[in-house]
Amino acid sequence: MLQPPVRGFNRSALSRRRQAENLSIAELGVRADIAASVLSRWESGQASPTPELLRRVADAMGVSTTEFVDTPAEDMTLADLRSLAGFSQRSLARHLGIPFKAVAKLEQGLIDMDDKRATTLAAALDVDVAELHDAYRRGARRWLRQRLVELEAQQPAAASA
Repeated sequence: MLQPPVRGFNRSALSRRRQAENLSIAELGVRADIAASVLSRWESGQASPTPELLRRVADAMGVSTTEFVDTPAEDMTLADLRSLAGFSQRSLARHLGIPFKAVAKLEQGLIDMDDKRATTLAAALDVDVAELHDAYRRGARRWLRQRLVELEAQQPAAASA
């Protein structure tokens, strides 16, 4: 199944860091267990990494995934925090022992973020609870705005019918 790439991935930051560590693409590929051709496509802008693969590269270089992402902290959503922690929706669901669709609904703000959920998710994503709540609210607002745009786009067609 195709996974969405990490939002805000900065290919130049990856290239700069790799070169600063005097690593060739092939050497980094061996360290991260990722094909050099895949890393080359990331650095050239032909492709972007999935959360799990970006996490492997960051771990192989001994840095945080945030080093390779341009999304400002004040714009991070729950989906961004999940990606930076190296999880897809499915892998986070497995990790937490919850249904995959529950993760998607949390990211859309369709399930309330109670204290128990917030504490569990914050621990899994290695962020503090306040940061998690802020990201949850930003993500919920983002999905709601997107849904409103979709509904408004449908309205004229429905009115003329």
